[in-house]
Amino acid sequence: MTSPLTFGVLDIGTHKIAAVVVELRPGFPPRLLGYGVAPSRGMEQGAVVNLPELSRVVARVMGRALRMAQAKGKSLPIWSNVATAPVKAFNHRGVVGVTQGVVDEQDIQRAEEAAQAVPVEHNQMVLHVLRRGYRLDERPVRYPLGMFGYRLEAEVHIITVPRTDIYNLQQAIEEAGLTVEGFVLNALASGEAVLSDAEREMGVVMCDIGAGTTDVAVYADGEVCHVGVVPIGGRHLTQDLSYVLSIPLSEAERLKVRQGYAHPDVVPEDAEWITIRPFGEGEAVQIHARDVAAILEARLRQLLDRVREVVVASGKEGKLPAGLVLTGGTAHLPGLRHLAMDYLKVPVRIAKPSVPSRWPRPMTGPDFATLVGLMRFARLIYEQRDATPVSVGEAATWWGRIKRFLVSLLPALAALGAAGGTLFGGPG
Repeated sequence: MTSPLTFGVLDIGTHKIAAVVVELRPGFPPRLLGYGVAPSRGMEQGAVVNLPELSRVVARVMGRALRMAQAKGKSLPIWSNVATAPVKAFNHRGVVGVTQGVVDEQDIQRAEEAAQAVPVEHNQMVLHVLRRGYRLDERPVRYPLGMFGYRLEAEVHIITVPRTDIYNLQQAIEEAGLTVEGFVLNALASGEAVLSDAEREMGVVMCDIGAGTTDVAVYADGEVCHVGVVPIGGRHLTQDLSYVLSIPLSEAERLKVRQGYAHPDVVPEDAEWITIRPFGEGEAVQIHARDVAAILEARLRQLLDRVREVVVASGKEGKLPAGLVLTGGTAHLPGLRHLAMDYLKVPVRIAKPSVPSRWPRPMTGPDFATLVGLMRFARLIYEQRDATPVSVGEAATWWGRIKRFLVSLLPALAALGAAGGTLFGGPG
């Protein structure tokens, strides 16, 4: 990247839609030019349920960011998240012979292409292809460039999502007058925003609890080894309070946010009684904060069970010493870390993204991890497009890791536009 570049980022969730406009200059950190946030409409559990409503909110939010940035929307490349369920993820291997006895870039590319040659269900589309590792003459290696050998095997992690969900999301963004550059899975974006290199190397589970879904990514040996989307989020906690206490959803949301705890044991001894007005009751009723916590705990235990299932499916259960990293809006709930540690028997920390300077203070919490991660992904991809190939020495560095990851990500993103016409063409 030799000249300034401006791009937009959209975090489209069930609870909120957030947007930023960012400028990149060679040799300088990203500069935030504009931002916007508004309550979401037209989304449920990461999927579009009302396209016109969603498009109107996207246009309003991005319009605010564009006006602040004094930029034009139609020519601005937009990166958006994907949080739909179900996400399907699996590993696949490809084997080739080393042509000259020493592994070069072409050998690696051929092995990876062989690993990607796998049929996908007709209603699914490949969103990401992630490099997992290599074997050279049956011996595991981190990166084989420049090594002697005869038989090179590459393993990739393939992530697919429902085809129509992507089409509908892309259509809603385009109807807002915007141009989609690419999509990134929520779990991968959030992981880039909140995880440290040490956690990725040791082995960790990243869990982003949104309103409609919970995005899970399992990391080991510095790489993503499995992802999943759990169809449970903060909105389900609100719905449980509304149903059990017979109160409106708006009142249940306020109760959860202002006086909710993840576990009765963490409710303060001096917690006050709470006054509610259930449907059908002529007078107000008082309940204790521990009663509210017991309702929330039941759903949170179910959520943690589903997260455990994703970890089991990854084959890494009991092999992730860095434990669990929680982010997302529901991570704010008092006592959640205590509950997760006690229930899953692993270290747990609540994470918020490390944001650039001058980032708006309201957008620095765990519920904006996806937005920050998307910005980082876009920046690295743009920088990688103008970068030189990874050298042998560089392959072991953090930048080498992220460059190798992005090289594998880019073909999947580019393939989205192969249908001609618009970015995706149309449902096939």
